[in-house]
Amino acid sequence: MNKTKALTIGFVLMTILNIGIIISLFVSPNIRSKPPRQDHNPLADEITALLQLDSDQQTVFMEMIAKHKREISEIEKRQKVLLLQYFNYLQSEKQSAPAELMEEFLTQEQNKIQITYTHFEEVKHILTEDQKPYFELFIKKVIPILGIANKKNPPPPRD
Repeated sequence: MNKTKALTIGFVLMTILNIGIIISLFVSPNIRSKPPRQDHNPLADEITALLQLDSDQQTVFMEMIAKHKREISEIEKRQKVLLLQYFNYLQSEKQSAPAELMEEFLTQEQNKIQITYTHFEEVKHILTEDQKPYFELFIKKVIPILGIANKKNPPPPRD
């Protein structure tokens, strides 16, 4: 009788424990469904180390990066709208796309270049005289990211 009672109590406890685990899986937030954090920027960390920025400079630098991203993002949104308008003229048999749309798109592209240039000038401005020699390395690091570096195209595929 003692053995049967102990097994019954064990069975009840295991059942309660299993029910608790199942409930916690459904009630607790799913960790895997959370998107990865986007506020960490490994390139910014690398550039901070390259330029040897102190903590105050790092704070200013991160604010500058956030401002630059916002400005570029706004321009790219406008460009996307302009491109959609431009290519929607293909559906019309009577009209061709107005040149003003292309001009506005190119103006926005020019704005992106100017904003990026100003951003780099601002980065240079926060550097001390000891850090300014590293600025050239910084530019060499970011030029390929901008897509203007002289990189070789891969060879054409063989048939």
